[in-house]
Amino acid sequence: MSSAKNQSETPRKKKVRRAPGNQRRERPERKAATAGGRMQPDRQPTGTTGGPKTILMVDDEGSVREMLCAFLRHQGYAVLEAGDGSEALAICARHGGRIDLIVTDVMMPQMRGTELAERLLSSRPQTKVIFISGYIRGHDLMDPRVTFLRKPFQIEDLAQKIHQLLD
Repeated sequence: MSSAKNQSETPRKKKVRRAPGNQRRERPERKAATAGGRMQPDRQPTGTTGGPKTILMVDDEGSVREMLCAFLRHQGYAVLEAGDGSEALAICARHGGRIDLIVTDVMMPQMRGTELAERLLSSRPQTKVIFISGYIRGHDLMDPRVTFLRKPFQIEDLAQKIHQLLD
């Protein structure tokens, strides 16, 4: 008889961490809410038309962009994605609906995120902007519609900034 129990038969236990002084501190495991094996959004953010709020995600690093877009979709947002400023401008020109927020890297080839934001805000002044970058100069943040998040960041920090701007 095997001494290992089937995981499905074993109840989930709280993780125990040792605090300074060998004291035990219990912390419940965090579980994602699922339905049919798929993660469910925490909430369904909606725009003024009643549909989901739309976020344009622009980053030249494909893996970063894909991960952030997946997270934003999981949170219930409609997401448009672009790999650079020129692609973002083309997507905006084709997109007839509202864009509530632009999340863009600052340092990208061909067009900086600050130039992209300036051009998009001239035709979509209601749109909010979050710059994400490991490097930025102070004068890039002069527009009050712009928020900055320094890379690397925790995904929860991005979610908090988005909620502050769109709620």
